[in-house]
Amino acid sequence: MADDISSQSYEIGLTKNIFEEFIFFKDEKIFSDVVVVVEEVEFPCHRVILAAASDFFKAALTTDMKEAKERRISLHGITKDVFSTLLSSIYGNKNVLTDDNFFDVWAAADMLRMRFIIAQLKEVFDSKLSSENCVDYLAKVRLLDQTAKQNVLEFIGNHFSRLKVQLKVQLLKVDELRSLLAMTNLNLYAEDEVIECALKWAKVNHISASQEPAEENSSDPRAETFLNGARSDSVNDLTDILECTRYLLISEGCLHGTLAMHPLVKSNPRCQSLVEKISYYHAHPHLHQSWCPPAAVHRERSNLANVLLVCQLTNFGQLQALDLRDMTWKDILIIGHMPNAKVLYYKSIVYVLFNNQLSKYLPKFEVGQPVPFSEGIIRVSYDALYVYTTDSGDSTQVLRTKLFNFSSIFNNGKLQYKSLGCIGEGMIDGKRIVNVILIGPVEIIFCVGDEDSYTTIIWVNEQDKLHGIYPYQLVSSSRLVVFRHDKEAFALQENGCLWRIQLGDDLLQINITRELVLWDGEKSLNGAVLYNDQLMIVGDFQDQSEVSTMLDHSLSGVFHSVVMIKRSYSYGDGCPDIALAELPKNIL
Repeated sequence: MADDISSQSYEIGLTKNIFEEFIFFKDEKIFSDVVVVVEEVEFPCHRVILAAASDFFKAALTTDMKEAKERRISLHGITKDVFSTLLSSIYGNKNVLTDDNFFDVWAAADMLRMRFIIAQLKEVFDSKLSSENCVDYLAKVRLLDQTAKQNVLEFIGNHFSRLKVQLKVQLLKVDELRSLLAMTNLNLYAEDEVIECALKWAKVNHISASQEPAEENSSDPRAETFLNGARSDSVNDLTDILECTRYLLISEGCLHGTLAMHPLVKSNPRCQSLVEKISYYHAHPHLHQSWCPPAAVHRERSNLANVLLVCQLTNFGQLQALDLRDMTWKDILIIGHMPNAKVLYYKSIVYVLFNNQLSKYLPKFEVGQPVPFSEGIIRVSYDALYVYTTDSGDSTQVLRTKLFNFSSIFNNGKLQYKSLGCIGEGMIDGKRIVNVILIGPVEIIFCVGDEDSYTTIIWVNEQDKLHGIYPYQLVSSSRLVVFRHDKEAFALQENGCLWRIQLGDDLLQINITRELVLWDGEKSLNGAVLYNDQLMIVGDFQDQSEVSTMLDHSLSGVFHSVVMIKRSYSYGDGCPDIALAELPKNIL
């Protein structure tokens, strides 16, 4: 029996009794060896208990300080009632908090560095958060604890659509509102709600700033200066907040109505410039394939997902897409056996060109329509699809054909197309088209010869007038991929050379400069896009084990880093291009 007892362990519940003795010692002032003075009231305490509960007291009582020698500590910035509550919590482990003293106790515990008390307060705080008090709590906790502040913002974000009507946005500081509206997991029905919230915040703060100086001293000549400054600041802050919105998710009605016509937006050049930028991005869907400003990134709760779309199908009829949220490749089954099919993307719709037939995927294929070309360089330009081919007769010429307008596709039973004629007849003999990109109203067409390293660059304006043929040596005849940033284009070669292409002072010249060399040697490239201030390139990177890796390169005003993305498997002989796409999540 004795052996059985000795081989077992037992828990002995002494905690409650010990704390009851602590309270008795405190109340009866037994064994007290230090005095804390708050608002001229003396609190006899025990050094060991204070030091165990507070890093502040531990430092004060264990160093060679006056307080340690005299065993008398005076506190300032705390009321006697709050300190009494803290002592009751330390000695008795009692729940002595109320709604009235909760944040005062937290502030005192923070000042005295009472880690255990603060941890308990945070738990109580999180449990007390509700839609009725969250904004008020944010105002009280913002200076106490950054983690708790972020928890409140997360709470508001998770209940944003339900809270937006009663949300007291005027209590949020500009950095807090930006942090809230920039959340990728913001819970909302439509991006228009974000615009409405931002405008409501700006209006309330603008009116408040306009009224306060007059109320203080309406005859003070400095009041008007203060008023103008406050108005300017509130509108400038509005511009910063609006930059957190997701451009592509704003409805046309909200963009051109609620936002563009708002008095505060119309009164400020920065706001107007931003609205023009968003409108330009809305009006040019072809830009979505080649570059993506940070504010165009989609939210997790939207019906769209950001992926890099590989513009070629596998022989199994699968489209490969890289989900940028977790950097993983995913196969999207489009249709059956379709070798060498080409994939296009326009306004969240996937179009597939195969065997002279065009079909679209929403996410299922609709009946295809015949098209006259399946070879050549296919590009989306504004709202139309163009094909560029070379015709070798007596002299080589570039043929440019407009296949159709996306706005009318599949509506009238057949596709409308027209040839735009040839450009550059007899001027690029022995060369072939390798890429096309648009810069503003100008198309840049890259041609390359088979035996030399010269690349011919043709540029054509929107009236289909040839401006020039520009023989330029790009160091190597290796394959190049192109991408754009705002109103300039870039060409990246497989040898790592990055070239910048800009329009000159007029449309009769272009400027080409070599900006960077990203790597040494040749690497097989498939495409490049600008996404969220990063240059993302896809290729067969044999020396890379992970899906992606970061290169220590940046280009001021264009990208701050380079991400190399390894294809999940080889496509064979084909060299697919890539495009940025915002695909419906039900595809993934």
